[in-house]
Amino acid sequence: MKIVVGEWFWMPQVGGDVFKKLVKDAGLKYDKSNGFQATPETDMRLVAALLQSALKEDVEVMLKCFICGAPVECEECRYNDACGSTKTFQSCICKDCETKEVSAIYSMRFTELVG
Repeated sequence: MKIVVGEWFWMPQVGGDVFKKLVKDAGLKYDKSNGFQATPETDMRLVAALLQSALKEDVEVMLKCFICGAPVECEECRYNDACGSTKTFQSCICKDCETKEVSAIYSMRFTELVG
């Protein structure tokens, strides 16, 4: 199962105790019509552990590129050790954007969000 932080997703039904832990302890959002959503405040390590145990399948957490919005695989990121994705890092950069003039693009994107 792949979870992209910030995007809504569906998953198979889990028991009530697992659901409560996902929502209350891990901070996963739930909406009846949209499903589940991980936010930057969500404890993704706890979500992954709970889902792997309940669903008996691997859970892959992906973040969005700060510049282009493409999914970024945490395991392939060179900053994964520093980030750890316990509380997701909101300024990840995908491999494509990393090869461009990142500082200029990063500054422009940051200005768009702030200003």
